[in-house]
Amino acid sequence: VSQLNPTYTDAGNTNIVGVNPKNIIKLDLGIIYQVGIGKNVSVRPSTLITMEGGELVYQRRIVTGGQIILDPVKLKNTSVTVALPVIIRLSNKNIAPFISLGPSFSYIIRQDAVTATRIPIKKSILMGDAGIGIDIGLAKSRLVLSPEIKYTQGLNNIRDDGKNEYTNTLSSLKKQGITFSIYLRGR
Repeated sequence: VSQLNPTYTDAGNTNIVGVNPKNIIKLDLGIIYQVGIGKNVSVRPSTLITMEGGELVYQRRIVTGGQIILDPVKLKNTSVTVALPVIIRLSNKNIAPFISLGPSFSYIIRQDAVTATRIPIKKSILMGDAGIGIDIGLAKSRLVLSPEIKYTQGLNNIRDDGKNEYTNTLSSLKKQGITFSIYLRGR
């Protein structure tokens, strides 16, 4: 589950009175490789293709007052993400909890053309990731199943200036999300 985190600012000559995000589901496909750099420390570089679509719901009020009208703007994009988390195992047993911390960099390779005219976004996104999980050695095989839950916070403002009422009412737009992943890897 991913979400945009907009910061609304009053832009004056507009009838927009607020903006709220809606949760989105994203799909990540990619490869990982885990490299041990110590007994309980590893690095898990990954490259992912991410397809996601979000929605910002602008709230409009007619100048004369009255009911608030909702004006949703869908944000669809495809990006390539490179992550470099450090994995710290908290045990040497066959079932071992771990924490993961590290940066990730995302580059948007395609944004929906209709949305780009309303809310253009910057191509490069820097994020910080923090997660917890557990390594489960599978019986006598050399395979490890690793479920993990991870929180991601965007570190930079992805809102580009479209010089319109949609971007003028946003002082910042950042990404945040919670991801549940299951990795299957060899030892």
